[in-house]
Amino acid sequence: MTMKIRRVGYYNTIIEGHAERSGEVLAAIAASGVSLLGFEATPQGAGRTKITLCPDDASRMTGQATAAGLRFDGPFPALHIQSDDDEPGTCADIFHRLSQAGVRVSESSGIAGVFDKYGVIVYLEEDQCDKAIAALES
Repeated sequence: MTMKIRRVGYYNTIIEGHAERSGEVLAAIAASGVSLLGFEATPQGAGRTKITLCPDDASRMTGQATAAGLRFDGPFPALHIQSDDDEPGTCADIFHRLSQAGVRVSESSGIAGVFDKYGVIVYLEEDQCDKAIAALES
């Protein structure tokens, strides 16, 4: 399995309302010209949603979000992993390698079947990034 591993930064914000209101934030980010590698919306109690955005260019995210009137916490460290296949077991292999190396994963999101590839964003503490990259490149 060949993987492309890249350090990225991700950002969080909390909005009032449910996940369908995420479209407003996504529209503002798109209008600012920031491309996203990943997006997640999760409930945070009654009537609130946490939005996590992983931009292609983290340096543009802060300036463009501020210009659009949005406030995000971050950037926080993560790895964006793309595999050249989405064979059964690809995701399991990634997490097996991380586990065997003692990498502490805070959270993750993945998708498969897009152009026969697999992608995952692994959210980590800063001190875990180098260890995770070494485990996945071995």
